[in-house]
Amino acid sequence: MPWSLTRKKMVRATAPPEVNRPERGGKSFRDAVLDAAEDLIVERGAAGVSLDKVAARAGVSKGGLLHHFPSKNALAQALIRRMVDTLHEVRDAERGEGPLDAELIIRTHISWWSRVDSKRRRLYTSLLAATAHDPDLVAPFAWEYEKELQNYEDAGILPGRVSVIMMALHGLWMMELLGITLGDYNQRLFMDELFRLAKTSSPEGEKERAVDSHA
Repeated sequence: MPWSLTRKKMVRATAPPEVNRPERGGKSFRDAVLDAAEDLIVERGAAGVSLDKVAARAGVSKGGLLHHFPSKNALAQALIRRMVDTLHEVRDAERGEGPLDAELIIRTHISWWSRVDSKRRRLYTSLLAATAHDPDLVAPFAWEYEKELQNYEDAGILPGRVSVIMMALHGLWMMELLGITLGDYNQRLFMDELFRLAKTSSPEGEKERAVDSHA
């Protein structure tokens, strides 16, 4: 059953469990396996990757891999979780000591996407394609989306406008993964419009808009 973004449905989209991380020559077992899986997906596509191939590439036993990732689905979810974690790292760096506001969503997207090289774009395209065949893989995305909406709502930002901004950015991101771009000029206009909407999404922006409408 496809994942819904309603709070009632989101109870199912819980955060994936953490995996034990024994060290292996400077790189954790988890990172060694995920790095190997990423390389194979970029080379062969998600459909061409098996747990046997991942174990061989990572230099670990099949039993050890299965202990941490009991299925290909579990491994794919961990890769998606890793992708989400990199976005969080960029967001935290962009925020610093500043406020949690709607503009932060846009700054995070711009900064994060600028760091995604061609290899990672191929990886993310393959992972997104895999979700079409296994709706359960959407769970990490859905869980994070709901959590982010709640964070901004708790900060006093209008959730409807935050949803518009997030959906617009996600749509732009997916189009670019498919190799479809707006072009530099149109993309600047697109971002300008989103920043304009973001400024009116904060409580202060709403007050200013209300004053202007009654002037």
